Amino acid sequence: MRYATWVAAVFHALERATAGVHGGVSLAAVGQEIGVNSLTYDDFVKREGLPRALMTAMEDLQEIGLVEFANVSHGNKLTPEGRDVAPAGLTSLWPDVAGIRVTEVERAFVARIYEASAITDERWADLTFVDADSIYRDLGLEAAESYATTIARMTFLSDLERKGLVKPESRAMGSPNHYRPTYAAAVLVAEPDARDRALEAGLIDWSVPTPGFEEIEERLAELKVRLADARSEDDLSDIGRRCRDIAADAMDVVFRSDMVPAGQQAPSRQDAKDRLDLYLRARSDGGAFKELRVFLRAALSLAHARTHSARTGQAAAVVAAQGLLSFVRAVQAIERSASLRDGRD
Repeated sequence: MRYATWVAAVFHALERATAGVHGGVSLAAVGQEIGVNSLTYDDFVKREGLPRALMTAMEDLQEIGLVEFANVSHGNKLTPEGRDVAPAGLTSLWPDVAGIRVTEVERAFVARIYEASAITDERWADLTFVDADSIYRDLGLEAAESYATTIARMTFLSDLERKGLVKPESRAMGSPNHYRPTYAAAVLVAEPDARDRALEAGLIDWSVPTPGFEEIEERLAELKVRLADARSEDDLSDIGRRCRDIAADAMDVVFRSDMVPAGQQAPSRQDAKDRLDLYLRARSDGGAFKELRVFLRAALSLAHARTHSARTGQAAAVVAAQGLLSFVRAVQAIERSASLRDGRD
């Protein structure tokens, strides 16, 4: 599960748990709404696994003013602003998150700290505190330790904290520089850009939930993070490999053995192009969708493009990822249309 998905689940679980309740509820009650019925106070004291993830989500929801996180045992509830947001869901906040002004270096740092801190499970997700200094240095922002470079690093982290993208573990003087990304950071680097005009986004995307594509969505989120923090030639080549693999997985979701004509051998999983041709023939009765077929083949070719050109390495990586997104979203749209036509849910 992605962290943004987990936070939304916690938010709506709190909404359900507090319906008709005055004064708020315990986190155990929120856990029950998520489907975990055995959480105790001691579970939260341990700060491990799902209980800790629940607390992290509540901390982030409180930071953006949507909940009152009193303590583990009682008093947790939505704020008036949270009640306003609940009907539309947390995705209604995403355009504001996408509009946060970040430099290319800041986005790369947030993507790397998100990768380093994210813990995922099928049922929950969490963000842990990690060493921010080492990530800062890995980006080449500090060649040698000095008073000036220390001030620059502190200013950099302070700016990200002011923007609501990172949270320090401690403010005590002399404590390690351990930070974690916030909910806003997770949305910024791992979720589709929700703005109507995503002119500044590195990867422009919008999506409609489509049954069967849950794992693909997880991998697209990871791809967006990888693209944001890609710097070396190996990083960029990895984008290309991931694009090819995700395209094959997307076709695996929709391809059926009965789409193969009698007497013809079925294409392998990695042969996304031949699978696409058979899939489109089955979905369009053989002759229609000429323009769509041309588009999908071109998008698939972009997704398969090499991404380590010495001249256009970063640009080629973005093109490959954008081609993949276009490919997946178009296939999802075809599947939704087929479901409506066939009367499927």
